[in-house]
Amino acid sequence: MAGKRIVVIGAGPVGLEAALHAARSGHDVRVLEAGRIGEHVRRWGHVRLFSPFSMNHSPLAAAALVEAGARLPEASAYLTGREYAESYLEPLARTAPLAGRVHTGVRVVQVGRERCGKASPFGEARARFPLRLLVEGPRGESVETADVVIDASGTYGQPNRLGDGNLPALGERALGPRIDYALVDVAAARASFVGRRVLVVGSGYSAATALDALLGLERIEIVWTTRDEGRSPYAVSSADPLPERARLGRLGNALAAGTDRRVEFREATVVERVAEQAGRIAVTLRGRAGQDTLEVDRILAHVGFTPDNSLYRELQVHECYASFGSMRLAAALLEDGAADCLAQSPKGPESLLHPEPGFFVLGAKSYGRNPSFLIRIGIAQVQDALTLISA
Repeated sequence: MAGKRIVVIGAGPVGLEAALHAARSGHDVRVLEAGRIGEHVRRWGHVRLFSPFSMNHSPLAAAALVEAGARLPEASAYLTGREYAESYLEPLARTAPLAGRVHTGVRVVQVGRERCGKASPFGEARARFPLRLLVEGPRGESVETADVVIDASGTYGQPNRLGDGNLPALGERALGPRIDYALVDVAAARASFVGRRVLVVGSGYSAATALDALLGLERIEIVWTTRDEGRSPYAVSSADPLPERARLGRLGNALAAGTDRRVEFREATVVERVAEQAGRIAVTLRGRAGQDTLEVDRILAHVGFTPDNSLYRELQVHECYASFGSMRLAAALLEDGAADCLAQSPKGPESLLHPEPGFFVLGAKSYGRNPSFLIRIGIAQVQDALTLISA
């Protein structure tokens, strides 16, 4: 088997894993990362992972690190995002198989295929022409070609919007810089929260994480809204094997039940409008009782993330109409019906295929807006994709 030219987009846990497998299999691989190694992980670097380190690395990566003389974290350790990036991802990128292959500060603008449009030719006939990547780096724009492109760029940089139906609320686009869509390090930014009124939007574990951090401050007033109905936003099991997830779920349900007077909980409520008002933010909320407007100092919008599909809009990529994830994978996940992310299992090589030959979407981006992705699933996806690539 002749080695193929492979470009991996993204130097997170799945991108580096893909590059490591590709290099070990004899392929000519390059990793292009717009930011730093583990950029998205670092953006929530102050947050501790729910899962232990044993679930977030592969035997192949561990062997490469041991061979390089690096010290692995304890298998049972619950690392913060920053610790995970510094103790695992960075050393992995420096191991011999990946040395010189990982390029940071290089953004992939778009992927296409030489001498092909999106509509024609179709299917395997396109494989005769190399994939073409427009990239932007410290020296400006350039073009790279590849036999295979693996998009492991994730979703964390592309938030959903505050408004009803996932549309931007009125004024949201103009007020964007005043709204925090990513998890804020509340302890580090405490001066901007103490004595303030904060709106928290969302019913996922990011919202619970934010609420937990805010309640650690001495003076705070919180309005917490969820779009869903019900006074218990979190499904909590006494047998949950992830203790931090269970703790946050119990906390969220207790706050929704009114156990802390600092938190005003509003279910079945959407953000209708946001506007700057004398240094504060006027927020119009719409719920069962109609509309009302309140003033807040900060908005923490934990409404999820969505994949950036503009990257491959000139390729024949089959997306799920509901999640924007890979269609075959989305169908397999729907058929599986597993409600808990821990019950997710790899769906096999066929679930990763698109009409576009040699193009793969792996990791969180392959799940689209489905929040059930786990790093261990991404590691299994890498193995499945390399089976197809090396065939």
